[in-house]
Amino acid sequence: MNTITVQEYRGPHRIRLNKLQTQLFLHELARVKRSRAGRKGAPPLASPDCLITVSTGQRKTHYALYGRAMLVQPKAYRTWQFYFGLLLLEWLYR
Repeated sequence: MNTITVQEYRGPHRIRLNKLQTQLFLHELARVKRSRAGRKGAPPLASPDCLITVSTGQRKTHYALYGRAMLVQPKAYRTWQFYFGLLLLEWLYR
């Protein structure tokens, strides 16, 4: 079972996605990663909008969302255009 947590960076807002939201997120993440390999680059200089944690059993993968549409895997500095981030932030601030 996958658990996805979205937390506002340095803020009080935090949500855990329900089953449907988790399926949508994972489907979009897989599509984005398949369609274009993440580019490796320098770390962003700004603070992220939110932090995303994907837990699968014992494994946790962390992502940061910048500018509502840029997903970054912090340790590897891999970046993807991720427009699903707009919907994640809507859910976070609702």
